Amino acid sequence: MIDIKCRYRERGICQLNGNICNKCATKDPVLYRYESKYDPLNNVTKLSILDNRGRKYITTEIYGQLTEIAIKSYADELATMLINKGVL
Repeated sequence: MIDIKCRYRERGICQLNGNICNKCATKDPVLYRYESKYDPLNNVTKLSILDNRGRKYITTEIYGQLTEIAIKSYADELATMLINKGVL
C-alpha cells in the first residue's frame, strides 16, 4: 500500500532507501500515546504526544485544569495535526 501523504515519497519510491514505498514499515510497530500533567502553581496543563520508546513529538501547554474528555479531545487534535504534517 502506498502512503500518499508520506514526506519521503516521490512517484511511489521511498527517498530514504530507494525501494517502493511501504509506509516505512518496521519489525516493531510504533505505538503512540498521550500524557498530561497539571501544574497547580502555574494553573497549566501540559499535554504531550509520545511513542512507545518515550520520544516526544509535540508538547503543548493549556491554561487551566482540564477534564479527561477535554484532554482526549486535545490529544486527538494534536495527533491529527501531526498526521497531516507527515510526522506520524
